[in-house]
Amino acid sequence: MPPALPTEDPSARRKRTGRKYTSRACEECRRRRAKCDGTRPSCTRCLDRGVRCQYSTAEDGRQPAPKSYVVMLRNRIEMLERVLDSHGIDPDASVAQMMAEMDVPDQLVDPNGCSKLDELCVTFDGALTLDESLNYDQDGEVRYFGPTSGRLLFLSDPEKEDVEQTDASGGACSESIGCRHFLNIEPGIDSIPNELQSHLLDLYFEWEQPWYPVINEKLFRESLAYGGRYCSSLLLNCVLALGSRYSDRLEVRTDPNDSNTAGKAFIEKAERLIPHDLKWPSITTIQSLTIMNMVYVAMGSDAAGWLHQGMAIRLALDMGFNMDPAVLAGTVSLPPIEIELRRQIYWALYCHDKLAASYTGRVCTLLDSQGVVNKPSLECAGDIHLPSSINGKPRPASPRDVTQLQRAMIDLCHILERILLSLYALS
Repeated sequence: MPPALPTEDPSARRKRTGRKYTSRACEECRRRRAKCDGTRPSCTRCLDRGVRCQYSTAEDGRQPAPKSYVVMLRNRIEMLERVLDSHGIDPDASVAQMMAEMDVPDQLVDPNGCSKLDELCVTFDGALTLDESLNYDQDGEVRYFGPTSGRLLFLSDPEKEDVEQTDASGGACSESIGCRHFLNIEPGIDSIPNELQSHLLDLYFEWEQPWYPVINEKLFRESLAYGGRYCSSLLLNCVLALGSRYSDRLEVRTDPNDSNTAGKAFIEKAERLIPHDLKWPSITTIQSLTIMNMVYVAMGSDAAGWLHQGMAIRLALDMGFNMDPAVLAGTVSLPPIEIELRRQIYWALYCHDKLAASYTGRVCTLLDSQGVVNKPSLECAGDIHLPSSINGKPRPASPRDVTQLQRAMIDLCHILERILLSLYALS
């Protein structure tokens, strides 16, 4: 009778089953979606199960290149093609010649040296977008669709694209770029004394704007005065609501004895306006939602604030704020002032998302890996002091000062994002 096999010590078994895992799993563990320790030539799991262990030779352990690096390479290629063209060298003809010398199969190159893909691109030139891009949707606002979208981005009718561009104040534009959002003042909504309105606007831009710059003050004030597209009844009520939080005047309260009701009437009106705005969201819709977030947080309604912040972030991604318009300048035509405004809003949302995550203990929503956006430009932020309507004296914080502060906040929030993600990964 063969001797009995020794019983395995439970403590030894626990030690044996404690495996280290690797990001380079074998084919069998990949198929079973099991954790693999990466041991060569056979991992522990395959050894225990008595199955063949095989590793893919195609793996090299490298991570995908970040989107910012891909964009940089694209820009580099375009620049090199322009350099060749300036020296009288046709890049396409040279590539076709090299492919012919390398005996590329006829299925890929026709007798004229033109690839089938190039032929397809010529067929759909101006009609189909083959890459991730910004484009005008049917509602007239810029929208973003990625390369994996099931919605093919057929461009608008070329006759409709020949439209008058917006000026700095948004006073001249066409229906195709969302002029339905011209300021629409309704009686009873904004019929507050001019002095009180100016007082609340000044408080907002003096105290809130430097830390949360989602509005270009110059564009906003010009649109407010002349009916431009960078101000709406919804946005105005949101700004007045948040400006009221910095005011000690009793007329901005619904209850004179309760300071927490300051701005409540304005935010309630904004809530009645927001459903209509969400049907055709625009830049002012995103700005309004971000400011409503701050109003609710100031009132102690953190849940409502978080809700509106999430809506603003999702709309910003939908409208392509995470893709720098300068990179995709060939896809859409935006005024330079709006390009800078989109950057300003994106980074304001990004920074506030990190600050809100550290305050609420929640995971970050808007990650740096989701976007490729240049920082707000100091060159576009003129060192202009807009006078206050109360005492006529210039305010200490200029648009250039605000931009410098925002750029510093961006750098700090990049560090904060890595810290928060590391903390949540350990929990």
